[in-house]
Amino acid sequence: SLQRRAQMHVMLATFCVTMGERPYIRAASGSDLAQDFAEGLEERLAALQRTLPGYPPARARDNRATLLVLDR
Repeated sequence: SLQRRAQMHVMLATFCVTMGERPYIRAASGSDLAQDFAEGLEERLAALQRTLPGYPPARARDNRATLLVLDR
């Protein structure tokens, strides 16, 4: 459901902020579900980046992790 998906965006975004990460987000090709989820998560992280001072920390901007979204 959309509500569950939004809740998962918040949970993963909160995890990224807590860990001091601003990952690249990649989705499985050929999966509309994975791509939609990845886009929503990217939007959530971008919104947090605009509103939270100091996020992401400088080290996260220089050496970004990659978060893979798969449809399993």
